[in-house]
Amino acid sequence: MVMGHEAFSRLKPFDVGRFLHLPGRKIYGISIEVSTPTPGMLERMAAIARELNTIIVYISYSTPREIDSIRGVAFIDFTESKTRPEELLERLRRLPFVKKMTVIPPVSNSFVVDLSSFPITIGEERLVIFRESGYRALFEEIRRRIGDEAGSALLYHVGFNIGLGYGQSHRKLAEMLGLSRPKEVFETVTVPLAQALGFSLIEVLDMRDEPPYLRARFYRGFECEAMKARGKPSSFMLRGMLDGILTTLYGVRMSSIELKCIAAGDPYCEYEAKPLKK
Repeated sequence: MVMGHEAFSRLKPFDVGRFLHLPGRKIYGISIEVSTPTPGMLERMAAIARELNTIIVYISYSTPREIDSIRGVAFIDFTESKTRPEELLERLRRLPFVKKMTVIPPVSNSFVVDLSSFPITIGEERLVIFRESGYRALFEEIRRRIGDEAGSALLYHVGFNIGLGYGQSHRKLAEMLGLSRPKEVFETVTVPLAQALGFSLIEVLDMRDEPPYLRARFYRGFECEAMKARGKPSSFMLRGMLDGILTTLYGVRMSSIELKCIAAGDPYCEYEAKPLKK
């Protein structure tokens, strides 16, 4: 399902930091591995935490490769509890579906980080999370070093090659879903993943397989949002990624133009993509 502007406006941020700082609280982490999920599994674990007067303030599961083993991380507040973390683990280990559990000690009483996991991945690939302050500095430094025009061109070509790879992975996932047409792949795989991974919110206005064509709006695209201080269209890496993905899906070299850009004061970025004229 491809959402539009009204639905996008109701979305809220989702923090994936896997660290927690609660000043004045006594926070520990727990790494847990369980067997095949069973009805009431979470309720039974939560009941034990409640009996010991602890509070589960965060829980996250690693995306399972197989359903017979799931690993997760929880951050638990022991401030009001007389229980030691080891006692909580001992109680939880008695549950029949628990396979492994370890305590993640806090860096300080109020700061805990998931130090039980490395590297972080998405599917089979390693993932590195860059915060906005980091990738904004990257964009700015490239332009400062080699100039605005050359820097923008470099960002586009880097983005294009990234997009070629993303397009291949999107097509592979689509094949597993029984999809093959470019429009199906883009709307069913590319658009949702762009949102889930934080690149942009995409609204497809028009897309055709023959001849290849896309017109779409991108809301809060990561590159243009970081480059608003430039005061002019700034989609180069992201536009390159779009062209690379479309090139892979369509099998012809695609090229897009940016019709509107939030870095130039527009409410969204809008792109039109067609086959590149030779």
